[in-house]
Amino acid sequence: KIRDVIRFELSRSGQVYFVHNRVQNIEEVAELIRQLVPMARVVAAHGQMKGEELEEIMMDFIEGGSLVEKVQREGSLPENVAKRYILQIADALNYIHQRYMNHLDVKPGNIMLSRNDNAILIDFGLSKQYDSQTGHQTSTTPVGISHGYAPMEQYKEGGVSEFSPETDIYSLGATLYYLLTGARPPVSQEINEDGLPLDQLKAKNISWPTISAIINAMKPRKKERTHDINTFIAELYAGTEGDITGPGYTGQGYTT
Repeated sequence: KIRDVIRFELSRSGQVYFVHNRVQNIEEVAELIRQLVPMARVVAAHGQMKGEELEEIMMDFIEGGSLVEKVQREGSLPENVAKRYILQIADALNYIHQRYMNHLDVKPGNIMLSRNDNAILIDFGLSKQYDSQTGHQTSTTPVGISHGYAPMEQYKEGGVSEFSPETDIYSLGATLYYLLTGARPPVSQEINEDGLPLDQLKAKNISWPTISAIINAMKPRKKERTHDINTFIAELYAGTEGDITGPGYTGQGYTT
């Protein structure tokens, strides 16, 4: 079964992440997969590796650079291209949100492109795990702020201490804003005072459903913001014509 599933995904130009819960024999499992699927490129990675080792493994699989580099190279992206990347990251966020985890640093620089032009969310260094019953954080990580992509609640002392899908949704909406305009969004405090500037989006003839999804995702007050990632996905699809999921999309998200 494992062999068949992997072969199926490879035939779709996809990537497969095989999760194993024992570091002690992870290399043996990797070797078993190599024998089952000789045509697959298999590497093993785990949390006990040094950061440099993990980065080298990860970058070996990611050849397209970051979305920041793509926009700097090509300028603002066509709406269907930008939305395809964002929907892939939204699906990845949906996966971690279901497990009561916040990424807390979604931004164009933390989204890489694979050789198949799929968007991959990286850098979980600021992410937090929360209790599924109380919503309180169960892990402690550094507090980091990416101006333009961080909502106001991340500026509070101690950061986001309660499970908050809305925080990642804000950052994802801000990332879409950047991809469509080529400009970093204003900091959240400015949006709270002056509103989100829409002139650049309108000048590029971005569809209203997409603009509306960005506005709802980037509401300064969390209680007024889009509350779950599936609603954000539905709002984006409302303004979509044709298939924008792209090659290798499995509906299971792209994370690393």
